[in-house]
Amino acid sequence: MLQYIPEIIKLIFIWTEFLILTPIMYIFSYSHFQKNKYFKKSYRFFFRYWSKLFCKAGRLDIRVHQKHLKLLPKQYIVIANHPSMAEDAGMVAVFNARFIAKEEVASWPVFGRITKAAGTVYVKREDSNSRKAAKLKLDSVIKDGDNLGVYVEGGCKGVRIHLPFKSGAFETSVNNNVPIIPVLIHYEAVQDFAWHRVNNGKGTHGIKKFFEIFFAKNHICNYYIFDPIHPKDFNDKVKMREHIEQFYLKQQEKYLV
Repeated sequence: MLQYIPEIIKLIFIWTEFLILTPIMYIFSYSHFQKNKYFKKSYRFFFRYWSKLFCKAGRLDIRVHQKHLKLLPKQYIVIANHPSMAEDAGMVAVFNARFIAKEEVASWPVFGRITKAAGTVYVKREDSNSRKAAKLKLDSVIKDGDNLGVYVEGGCKGVRIHLPFKSGAFETSVNNNVPIIPVLIHYEAVQDFAWHRVNNGKGTHGIKKFFEIFFAKNHICNYYIFDPIHPKDFNDKVKMREHIEQFYLKQQEKYLV
């Protein structure tokens, strides 16, 4: 029992800081300075710090594996698979990017308001009109000089790679000549972390899933970051998407169970 005391004390401090920062972030999300670019930049800085605290509060042990031989570009579109709810905070903690999220997140108490103020792009995944509007919004993110984060499977689809990938990230890459950074996410305690359970294929409530992750048998989260892929090397978005799909399938056999 004594061996757990240092971790318990550490968690108490982390949760205290998180619970102090959360209402501050919420209050400032209503600020009339939201249209000021310097305020937005500062807010996103603290949003990333808040996300890192959330990861630590959930006991996530994020391991970044730099599989890229080249330096990452200043502006990019980062894409990843989406096996769990954990990467919603984890990817924000690792990458300075504005991520796409399902529209329902915007209505979540407190969290929805904070993520919206931080520049999260919301989309109705099953609504074709919303997807068209989202593509315009993705282009505007790049034109604003920000980085973009996309879960190309179009939601939590399970622990294995789900094809075909959604086309939005690739169309935005080609239209704006911005490279894509592929990230493969792997949780060692895959059944504890997976949103869709391996055994029955069903999802679970977010709060219940948080506690399943918190008490997981293993908290290691592997983030494999690969070399950027440039749109100039492809004729169109379809060729680029197909290439990256095959790349993910190849990495899946190497890194995913």
